[in-house]
Amino acid sequence: MKRIDIVFPVYHGNLHEIEPCIDVVIPFFSNQLTDYDWHIVFAINGKDPEQIIKLVKKINGVHKSVWYDYAEQPGKGSGVIHSWSESTADIITYMDVDLATDIGNFPKLIEGIENGYDICIGSRYHQDSKVERSFKRKVVSIIYHRMFMKLILGAKTYTDAQCGYKAINRKVALEVIPLIHNKNWFFESELLYIAQRKKMSILEVPVIWKESKFSGLTLYKAIWEFIKSSVFIRFRKF
Repeated sequence: MKRIDIVFPVYHGNLHEIEPCIDVVIPFFSNQLTDYDWHIVFAINGKDPEQIIKLVKKINGVHKSVWYDYAEQPGKGSGVIHSWSESTADIITYMDVDLATDIGNFPKLIEGIENGYDICIGSRYHQDSKVERSFKRKVVSIIYHRMFMKLILGAKTYTDAQCGYKAINRKVALEVIPLIHNKNWFFESELLYIAQRKKMSILEVPVIWKESKFSGLTLYKAIWEFIKSSVFIRFRKF
């Protein structure tokens, strides 16, 4: 039986989202992933992890498939990269704890990897996706994905780098992860850029995505990070 690790990156500000997330995902994975040995990993990053660790240990008392990993360096990418690096699962995945991306199409990510793709990602720009978000976030996303990602990074095999809905073959992860420098929000764009440069296969699946009212991402701060990081990685040698 193959193993799947499902990583949810969290920091102290996500404490209130963990139990509602568990209430949704445990029944779903129990029903949909019956052919796999699956585990949920809360990838904690940054300062003040104590309350989250205490909560996850409490949840583990009821659901043995739930545990945590801790990376001292703050940043979403730091948590995901650390957990992916430590994982021994055949298929490694990650989702956002706010479940802005509906879990209904999660099995399609796994199916994509099983069908031989190196990386499988959710895309809000897939023709079959259904997306609800504010005008501000829509404009920022279009500018980034259609301008910087296409023009600077030359993205051809993917349309949405930042959707928190990804799966990767473990062998591919071990090859790509050491090359990722960014440990914050840009790590996903870097992951896909490197994968494309290395001619790895990427499959996009449709998603149902609804903007979360709570977000640790400050849009205008993120814009500058994306611009700077896009230009930097464009001239990196691999």
